[in-house]
Amino acid sequence: MRYFFWSCHSIRSGTSCRKYALVFNVLLSLWWSDIACAGQKIIVITSSALPAYQRAATALEEQMEKTGLSSSYTTDFWSLDEAKANAAITPVIKRQDLVIVAIGSAASDYAVHHFVDSLIICSFITRNAFDTIGADLPSNNTVTAVFIDQSIERLIRMSTLLRKNQSPYKIGLLGQGVLPDQYMMTGAAGTAQDIEVNARVLSLNENPIKQIEPIMKDSHVFIIRPNTSLFNRLVAKLVLQLSMRYKTPVIGFSEKYAKAGALLSLYASPENIGIDTSNLLNEWLYSPLKLKPTARDGKEFSLVINHRIARKLAMVLNAEQLKSALQKMEEK
Repeated sequence: MRYFFWSCHSIRSGTSCRKYALVFNVLLSLWWSDIACAGQKIIVITSSALPAYQRAATALEEQMEKTGLSSSYTTDFWSLDEAKANAAITPVIKRQDLVIVAIGSAASDYAVHHFVDSLIICSFITRNAFDTIGADLPSNNTVTAVFIDQSIERLIRMSTLLRKNQSPYKIGLLGQGVLPDQYMMTGAAGTAQDIEVNARVLSLNENPIKQIEPIMKDSHVFIIRPNTSLFNRLVAKLVLQLSMRYKTPVIGFSEKYAKAGALLSLYASPENIGIDTSNLLNEWLYSPLKLKPTARDGKEFSLVINHRIARKLAMVLNAEQLKSALQKMEEK
């Protein structure tokens, strides 16, 4: 059941706002009393009304129904503004039998600082954002996450499916933060001796073209990972221009990136995120010891191909076949 709040100016009657406010407060108190007495409750908080967050929440709700969670737990859906509106009642909800699912980094940041002692799953969030949010939390906190960004291992496996008998196969990787060492990255493909990964993190103090062009020029495929502070429109445009200059296919991180000129993008859709979040929630709540699952990359993913770019690169690709091949690689 979804709860919504109304403002005084929306009530069209002669009764004063003060009286309506009194009635509202009584109803709200009764509602929170119900929360305090309920044995099993899940609250889903979305960061905003953006369609992507709402789609993730809808997919979460549908998956919970499929797995039977909805029959065991009462679920409420709030916006972040609604959660903040109830900040005064925060002490009531410091309970261990309350589960919070926060969709988006803003909702996650709010949840971990206001729902003390509750189980919290942060969803629709990057690994970097989760690490930042959790930096000041105690090590024994009951917070976990489903990350939206794709793992380096998955991206490298995807890149090997584009291989055309090149040996060694050179993969360029433009990443964020601290990258795994060379052994871990090449080992992800299973043929480390025949693959070279040239990874680079953009520096704000250097000219981006001087950082990107050498890698693009010397790679058979180029992977770009998201970073909100560095990967702006200018850098995206630069990457795609260099891709065409050197005929190097780019694997992007969003549907928009593929539309803009990447050969393909591997990403988590809101629906993928909703399903992964429900599955993690199901694993947590139904485990015999209620052990906290580790924060993880999502299992579900989407793949989109820019066929116009594929033709320019003389490549014939099928999204369903590539997705199926990647899934089989991950099952091994």
